[in-house]
Amino acid sequence: MAKKFRELIESLPAPRRKRIQERTAAVLRDIALDELRRARELSQEELARELGINQASISKLERR
Repeated sequence: MAKKFRELIESLPAPRRKRIQERTAAVLRDIALDELRRARELSQEELARELGINQASISKLERR
């Protein structure tokens, strides 16, 4: 049976997990909000609901 991704990551040595987390954080900082939202297959309305703000605010953030 295949391992879950979380189990695979947890089985790695701590220094390697830390490097992976740092690289992931760097990539996420460089991705625009609209790209990240689309990658997660969320509409502006869905993301706004999750964040507790309105859709117009998401639109304004994405235009920055």
